Amino acid sequence: MDIPGIVRLDDDMKSSTLSVSEVAARFGLATHVLRHWESVGLLKPARAGDRRRYDDNDLYRIAIILRSKEAGLSLEGIREMFRVLQERTRATYRGRTVLAHDRRLRARVRARRLDPVRAFPGGGGARRMTSARATVPAQPSRARISVISAC
Repeated sequence: MDIPGIVRLDDDMKSSTLSVSEVAARFGLATHVLRHWESVGLLKPARAGDRRRYDDNDLYRIAIILRSKEAGLSLEGIREMFRVLQERTRATYRGRTVLAHDRRLRARVRARRLDPVRAFPGGGGARRMTSARATVPAQPSRARISVISAC
């Protein structure tokens, strides 16, 4: 099966969406082939009512399916390839999200450590308390703090 230039979409092939017959004609396929690939889970074209509409991503996927079949993969093998790719993409996205969240948290912790106003509220910014002793008199409601030394 010779399909020249099928992986790279030409400018005239790009459009918003195409019907099943338009896609079949562009790839030299019968429409029932595209419907079969959808039934086995290789394609998931959008729907406009009861009609299938194929976008650029679908066209790339069809090109990959055709090249994979040309290389000897079965439809089951191609479906497995797409499944693994999707899982890796999701795992990569989750990993990136976790790393970004971790970086934001670490930055917030560093900011709190370096900012004397946040680190020592009420400490006047430049002044830092080195030690403090709380004394509790007989009446608990009148607790007071005695500063032993201040820088």
